Amino acid sequence: MRARSTPPRVLSRGLTGAHGSAVLTRRSQGELNQLELQAAIARWQRTARDTGSGEVQVAVFTQRIKQLSEHLARHPKDSHTKRRMTILVSQRQRMLRYMRLKQRDRYRDVIAGLGIRATKQFDPTMSSHTMESTTTWAAKGLNKCAECH
Repeated sequence: MRARSTPPRVLSRGLTGAHGSAVLTRRSQGELNQLELQAAIARWQRTARDTGSGEVQVAVFTQRIKQLSEHLARHPKDSHTKRRMTILVSQRQRMLRYMRLKQRDRYRDVIAGLGIRATKQFDPTMSSHTMESTTTWAAKGLNKCAECH
C-alpha cells in the first residue's frame, strides 16, 4: 500500500527575503494566517507581552474577519463561518465603541491604522460624550452632559 502524500502547500504570500525577493518557503494557509496575525499583534502592541489592550484586540478581530471573508469568498454556503464572522464583527464593534467613549486618541489611531470606517459620526474635537436621550437615560437623569449642567 502506498503512503499518502502530504497535502499541497501554498507558497507564502507577501513575505520577502533579505534581498527583497519573494520567500520560496512552502507554508500552509493556517501557517500564513498565523504569521499575519502575529504581525498584526506586533504592530499594535504597547509592550513586548501586550496581547490584551484594545488596539491589539481590534487588530486581531480585524485580521480574523479578513481571513474569514477570504474563506467565505471560496465557500459561500459555509453557514458556520458566516455566523462566526458575524460574532467577530459584533465583538470588534463593541470594543471600538468602548475605545470611542474612553480612549479617543487610541480610537482615532486604530481606525486610521486598520482602515476601518467609523460606525457613527465621530468628532475628534469633542472632549466628552453625551448619551442619546432615551426614556431609561432620562429617567435616571444621565442624559445630560456634565460640562453643560
